[in-house]
Amino acid sequence: MKLFKLDYLVIFLSAVLVIIILFYFITKDNTIKQQVAQLQQELQQLEERKKQVEQVDIDRLSEDISSILLGTSFSTSTDIEVEGVEIIDKGDRKLVINHQEGYQIEIPKNLILNQSRRASSLSFDNLEIINEWGDPRPWMWTSMWIAVWDEKDPNDQWAFEYFYKLTSTTTKEVITERDSITTTTIVTIPEEIMINAEKFYKVTYYKEIEGKLYTQKIEYMKLRNGKLYYIMFYPKFEDYAKTFKFLEQ
Repeated sequence: MKLFKLDYLVIFLSAVLVIIILFYFITKDNTIKQQVAQLQQELQQLEERKKQVEQVDIDRLSEDISSILLGTSFSTSTDIEVEGVEIIDKGDRKLVINHQEGYQIEIPKNLILNQSRRASSLSFDNLEIINEWGDPRPWMWTSMWIAVWDEKDPNDQWAFEYFYKLTSTTTKEVITERDSITTTTIVTIPEEIMINAEKFYKVTYYKEIEGKLYTQKIEYMKLRNGKLYYIMFYPKFEDYAKTFKFLEQ
């Protein structure tokens, strides 16, 4: 009788042990599944974060930083909006119409309207074009600058003084700077040119560095109806500068 009861006890204890083992493995399996699910969720979050990082527009970030530093609207990829200025896509070129100042001009598509607050002063830039230059480096950031000054504005008088002085000179100006290397800037005598039936003055700036002569920049200037129209550009853009045209009144 005691042996019979002992057998039952052994069977009962064995059953309990089996249940405990099954419970352990079931619980462990659920724990592993939970851990796997958690890892999959974290992996998914990492993938989403990766996509967000990849979608960050580096150029846009640079523009935002530059805007803060320069205090003006800055762009490296798209034209900024300036009141009174319209830009029309023409394939490899774009037509810039300045309704406020009464002129239009065609420029390369990759020149970006930049660092400009008002229609009377438009700056066009391109990072790649700037980086093409070796020596000498560009004297300023802007690849093309179109400014209009008003004779009635006291703040613009310096521009008219510059114009009258420059157009009355009969000799070229030579400026020599001596540092680690000798640099000479040569300003040519203004010459009269015709652009779309309008007379402009053209001045070319050369820079001589260690015996090598470079064309640094070119200026077009026109006095019309009490306003001074000024176009500054790098030599490679001269054909575009010649598309400058006054709008019909």
